[in-house]
Amino acid sequence: MKERFETERLILRPWNTGDAEALYRYAKDDRIGPIAGWPVHTSVENSRQIIEDVLSARGTYAVVLKESNLPAGSIGLMTGDASNLVTTEAEAEIGYWIGVPYWGQGLIPEAARVLIKYAFEELGMEKLWCGYFDGNNKSFRVQQKCGFVYHHTNENIFWPLMGDIRTEHITCMTRQQWEETGGAKCRDKELLLNLDKLHTTDLGVGRIKKNLCIDTDDVSEWCRAKIQEPCSSITRRGKNWYISSEDCIITVNANSYTIITAHKHK
Repeated sequence: MKERFETERLILRPWNTGDAEALYRYAKDDRIGPIAGWPVHTSVENSRQIIEDVLSARGTYAVVLKESNLPAGSIGLMTGDASNLVTTEAEAEIGYWIGVPYWGQGLIPEAARVLIKYAFEELGMEKLWCGYFDGNNKSFRVQQKCGFVYHHTNENIFWPLMGDIRTEHITCMTRQQWEETGGAKCRDKELLLNLDKLHTTDLGVGRIKKNLCIDTDDVSEWCRAKIQEPCSSITRRGKNWYISSEDCIITVNANSYTIITAHKHK
């Protein structure tokens, strides 16, 4: 699992015991834990223990506000035995919560979208699961905003963490649904919004000039112009973008924005 993600307002990174005080500040509020299926935290020490025992799990991230550099919530991408919803290695579950002062600000959808994108594009997931307990309308709205659709309901289930009987509503999203509802369009737009970051190496310059038989002083700028041509199409596969223009295909690393190569259509 990737260790860190960044969005416009957030940083997602692993929890550490130094976050105990910030965690307790929000997790002691009985409007958060019980509706999400876990007890309120009773002290800073209790929060520290939960970080060590629960939140240190692989794929669980503190939702950190850039403006304060402090956690205000949590989000996780659970696979395998960590989830009771997934049935294959190509499935994962997303869970989350955010402190009451930050309700209604769109922070969890912002965090969830970056994990959804990561799950489908880099982990190769085919389906993502999510769920909420009866009455947790805020969580339901988050799932709607992110593109999850209703799948089924589990009625009268015993929930060990709270020792009570609950009704749980399950939602899911397939890779195809994500693609069809704009996921692919958003990721293509990401490249266009970051064209200023495009660059290549000396080896890349030589390779591209040779493959395309071009004579230019600025290969990066030449590729940038090609990508912006109306006839060019952008496709993301794995860790690379592939831009097909009228006369060539350009390959760009999606993490570093390095132009790896370009070649003529065969």
